[in-house]
Amino acid sequence: LTGVGGHGSQPQLCRDPIVAAAAMINALQTVVSRGISSDGGAVLSVCTVHSGTAHNVIPSQARLGGTIRTFSESVTERVYARLEEVVRGTAAALGVDAELEVRRGYPVLVNHNGCAESVVRVAERIVGPQNVTDADLPMAGGEDFAYMAQAIPGAYFFLGTGNEELTTPVCHHPDFDFDDRIIPLGLKMFMGLVEDRLGSPASP
Repeated sequence: LTGVGGHGSQPQLCRDPIVAAAAMINALQTVVSRGISSDGGAVLSVCTVHSGTAHNVIPSQARLGGTIRTFSESVTERVYARLEEVVRGTAAALGVDAELEVRRGYPVLVNHNGCAESVVRVAERIVGPQNVTDADLPMAGGEDFAYMAQAIPGAYFFLGTGNEELTTPVCHHPDFDFDDRIIPLGLKMFMGLVEDRLGSPASP
């Protein structure tokens, strides 16, 4: 966002990009809550705000950054359209210029039904049905496996490493520590999937 900076004591002479940024952040929350139906499945989060260098100076620019996640390409396009409308409209209403850059990330990852069923069969055999769940799915994480799943049938699954006796941070947390003890289970899963898909025991 580009406005007109100046002294904090004379806002009437400025076009404040910080005020515009604050209004835009609030308005962007309506892109999902008022722009997508209740079963649409989308997340829009503003994650970075950068502006100003001094406590008494209204800056000339502000920069926002964030992420969009959806569960279908049609919803993605709808969110992009509303994003454009909100950014342009809010900027115009508050007298600042807006430059919008959208970097398209990974496509929506959709598991193939047959492959997902294979994962469930193998997992239930290895760890027991009580330890296999689809809780917290779908999730809005981004994953480059989506490209492979578009090209050939596949299924993306998780091996839980949480420890109920410990506070286990999730990925991207600075204290996350991969539990090497899960590696043998991962090997069993993949060998089991080979057997399941081929219909015969895999070679050792």
